[in-house]
Amino acid sequence: MLSFIAAGIYLYVVNYGYQTKKEALQKGWTKEAIELNTEKVQSVTVPNSPYVLEITNAPHKIYVFKITKHFGKYKASLADVNLLYQSINKDGMYFNKNLLEFGFDTDKPRNKDIYIDHQKMRYLSLGKYFSKSKFAWSYQNLSFYYSEHPMETKAIGPAYH
Repeated sequence: MLSFIAAGIYLYVVNYGYQTKKEALQKGWTKEAIELNTEKVQSVTVPNSPYVLEITNAPHKIYVFKITKHFGKYKASLADVNLLYQSINKDGMYFNKNLLEFGFDTDKPRNKDIYIDHQKMRYLSLGKYFSKSKFAWSYQNLSFYYSEHPMETKAIGPAYH
């Protein structure tokens, strides 16, 4: 009985993920966002985070992949898709199990940081990735923000300091 359990654990560990983040991301595309294989995509690795943003050109969409590492292997899972072209309001906060993981914001003033519940968020300005788009003005202040760890919040949006 123990040998069956050990064999099951071994097979899970061996088959869990991929050797590199790039391999994991490519597999994530084919499993969860197959349409990315046929579109022109800008891949943006978010510094100091587990996130990779895959930005499509037209229509504008941002696929948010979260890359995790277990047992020395990587796995990429689709956390969310922001369909920018479908909404006038590009902002949004994304929760997993009632914990804030990341968000998008278009109101961040220059030289200000994004805060949620008095906690400074890490962020990446995304405007430059849309500079060649005919909708560049709509996305010029778009930012992706995230906390170091998922957090509880009752905030309905970020503050700026």
